[in-house]
Amino acid sequence: MTHDIVMPQLGMTMTEGFVMQWLKKVGDLVEKGEPLFIVETDKVDMDVESPYKGYVSELVVEEKLTVAVGTVIARLSESMEEKPGKLRVSPRARRVAEELGVGLNGLAGTGEGGRIREVDVRGARPTAKAATAPARRRIAERLEESVRTVPQFYVRREVDASQLTLVREQLLPPIEKRDGVRLSFTDFLLRALALALRDVAGMNSVWRDGALEECGRIDVGFAAQSPGQLLVPVIRDAAGLSLSKLAQRRADLAARAKAGKLLSDEMQGGSATLSNLGAFGIDEFDAIINPPESCILAAGRIAPRPFVADGQLVARPTLKLTLTVDHRVADGVLAATFLNAVAKSIEQPATLLV
Repeated sequence: MTHDIVMPQLGMTMTEGFVMQWLKKVGDLVEKGEPLFIVETDKVDMDVESPYKGYVSELVVEEKLTVAVGTVIARLSESMEEKPGKLRVSPRARRVAEELGVGLNGLAGTGEGGRIREVDVRGARPTAKAATAPARRRIAERLEESVRTVPQFYVRREVDASQLTLVREQLLPPIEKRDGVRLSFTDFLLRALALALRDVAGMNSVWRDGALEECGRIDVGFAAQSPGQLLVPVIRDAAGLSLSKLAQRRADLAARAKAGKLLSDEMQGGSATLSNLGAFGIDEFDAIINPPESCILAAGRIAPRPFVADGQLVARPTLKLTLTVDHRVADGVLAATFLNAVAKSIEQPATLLV
């Protein structure tokens, strides 16, 4: 008996996947639930487990090819009397197969000893389209598209963070003991960003298909590091979460991003994103919008700086914020109102605890 292995749908919006690497070769025994191959979607790489036990009888789709969800990519047999030998392919046939997106496994060769020739490849029906880029190039293409197609402008503020640092120090031990999560400045910033989206509703929108679309829920993304790429997990209903619950959700998403275990749906749907480089010693920077979102907030490090308070020049821990805004969604006044709302929450962090 033979079982077909198909490209799985790893998220509700996933339509195709990139076969990055086969973890088994033809003739290998695969246990049910054992990782069989690595698939790359638009934003994440994942190990895909075999739904059956059996021997790999055919790898229909070669590595580095993109196929639609539901496409047969491999076959397993319950028994194999002998393992197939090494696939014999002429160099020209292999090159043409890569250009046309034709899978070589299972293709009948008309050359001597079953050798696959160029004519065999050209006469075969393509089983997949060639992948256009690895993960890093895909990220670069999205950023290039953002810079090229989105009219972006910037508003900046330096914020007094003295109360924020004090509140975090006070809350850190009890929340870590009670909820098992360590509050980071990113959690406070995400909470401030979410509340600003709630209070300045015009920013909780996206520009999609040539029109402004209001978001019914406040979903906020944050930049998270993953091996070889930068991911943007999205926290759902961020304004409706307590600071502690938001921190737990952020920690879970960040851990799974680092492990490459995020689902495609967990990186879509946000209206705004936070990019915090404070932990890397950066004072301030400009971030690029993640389309179709309305804005991205760039936060630098909290550090002692000269600051005027009550007409006096003093040293205060301050935080420099830069908001990059899609001008199709908001004008300068709305962007300024929004950034001021974020700044107010940071300067009066008790509002983040309600």
